[in-house]
Order: sequence, then C-alpha cells, then structure tokens
Amino acid sequence: MNPEYAAYCQADRRFYDAPHRSLAEGAEERAFYASVRGAAPDGWTRSRRGDWLSFGPDGLRLPAQGWKIHISAAADNAESVLERVAAHCLAHRLPFKCIPSPGLLALRNSKYADRAGSGKFITVYPHSEDTFPEVCAALMELLEGEHGPYILSDLRCGNGPVHTRFIAALPGLAGRFLEEWGLRRDGAVMYGMCALVLPVVREADGVPAVLKLQSVDEETAGEPVALRAWGAAGAGAVEVLGHDPETGALLLERLDEERPLSGMGVGGGAGAGGVVDAAGARAAVTILGGVLARLAAVPAPEGLRTLGDAVERMLAAAPEAVARLADAADRRLLAHCVAAVREVAD
Repeated sequence: MNPEYAAYCQADRRFYDAPHRSLAEGAEERAFYASVRGAAPDGWTRSRRGDWLSFGPDGLRLPAQGWKIHISAAADNAESVLERVAAHCLAHRLPFKCIPSPGLLALRNSKYADRAGSGKFITVYPHSEDTFPEVCAALMELLEGEHGPYILSDLRCGNGPVHTRFIAALPGLAGRFLEEWGLRRDGAVMYGMCALVLPVVREADGVPAVLKLQSVDEETAGEPVALRAWGAAGAGAVEVLGHDPETGALLLERLDEERPLSGMGVGGGAGAGGVVDAAGARAAVTILGGVLARLAAVPAPEGLRTLGDAVERMLAAAPEAVARLADAADRRLLAHCVAAVREVAD
C-alpha cells in the first residue's frame, strides 16, 4: 500500500485529494488543535503542505542543510505537547511545523503509515548547528516525562518524546574519532536500532576493535560503566578501550562476528538452509544462560538504573495504558503481559 494514500483519503469519502482540501469549507480548520488554529501571529507566516502545517518567522533564513528536532506524542497528550512547543518556538523565533489535527496524527501512527515518517508530530528547526544543543536541551526540559511513540529514523533524547536526526552527524563523528583515537577502518559498517558500529584497527598496536557511535541518553549513559564493572569482575564482557562522555562514542574490544551464537542452532552451521539443530540450539541457550548468570551476579555500580526500578514504573503505568486501548483483545493481551511481568518481579 502506498503510504501516502491514507492521508489523501481524508479530504472526502469519494474523492482522492490533498488532506487539507475538505469539501466542507472550514471543516478541517475547526478540527485543528487550538494552538495552531487561525491566522499566524504578527511577524510569522503560516503555510500548508500535504498533512503538515508550518510556521516561520518573517525574514529568517535557515541553512540549506541543518539539524532537525522531531517530537512525537500520543492521542491523549498531543494537544498539550503542541501547545507548549508552539509557545516555546514562537517566543524564541524557531521555525516549526506540525501535524495539525487528531485525525491526521492518528493516520501518521497507524498500521499502514509510512515508516519514515511514523511518529513525527512536530518538527523544530534550530537556527544553526551551534544553537542546536541549546534548543534540544530546552525542549527536553519542557517535555520531560511526556510519552510518545519512538521515531524509527531518529534517536530519542532524554526521558521524553524529543528525537534528533543523529544520522546527519555520523560522518563527522566517525572522522573525528578515527583521527583522535588513531584508528583505521577494517571492515563493513554494521548498525542496529540505536548505534553505528565500524570495525577498526588501532594503528599504534594493531589491536582490532569496533568504534560504536550513539547518542547519550538514559539507555546509553551507563553502558561504559557497566562494561567496566563486568570486565573488572571477569564476567565475560567486552573491554572498553576508549570512551567519550560528551558524544557517547565507545571504542570496544572486537569479537568475532563470523561466529554468531545463533549459528549453533542451525544444522551444518549458520546459513545451512535453516534446518534446526536441537542439540546445537540447546548448547547455544546453555552458553547464553551462563553468560547472563555471570553478568547478573555482579553488583550494579552506584547510580545506574536497575531493572527493579524500570519494572516498578512499568507496572504503575500499566492500568492507564490498558484503559487507553480500544480493542478488547489488545486490552486482554496487555493485561496478561502485565501479569507475567508482575509475577517475575514479585
């Protein structure tokens, strides 16, 4: 399904058109969130493109390529989030655009939404790369604790719905640390949901390693602390060879990526037609269980988040989350998951 179809079916039940061209004049404007309804403030221009509504201060020119800050929200807090972000942007002359109505936001987060745009509710444009950290920090503080879906193309900043296009900074970060840490590339780039990993060799001593680039947030801030604690205890974690606290970059001991544990569960080795080898799978799970047992036996360093804290917050938020689900089957499924987590926690 073309991901643009859903939004373009909003204009009318029978005709396919841009979502803001409603046949009932003014109907869509009345459905907008209150903070973006009506004319733009003095000194600002309001414009519409597709399902986005944009606001820009008159006379301001942004760089052709710069940082973007994306903000997500859910149906129950979208109006509040937009009201605060819009007020902040207007006060600081920050251009921004938003998905202006609950209906369009629901489509953007629906099953058939474009994955590249899914979750994006508000986009804020800092004036320059130099002002980006200040703008991002202010928005993080403004929306601390608010919930919203994860934006798949971005990385989340802090404990809220603020995200950045971290990918734009990766070439510069990679070049910086290859030079500063005396590294040279040594293999194909690898990546997952939250980091870019470059196989490298440390030129001073020929040690093979990996350069891991990631943003600094509550999920990554404790990673080097935990790895060093596990390493000191001989628990089997990779060695930390370098760490930059400001950017979150890590230089880590390189493992042999050609010997994945998953290959033990496939007959004839990894990639052998997908035939399950029960004995190999049991051996792999035994190894995995042993590693987890050794890691869990090491006391957590002071100040790190604990699994118990995360479970406590999850269980406290569960009743409200269950109530927000419209489908009875989804409510039952989430309730069963909550019960399983509570059983393990207790």
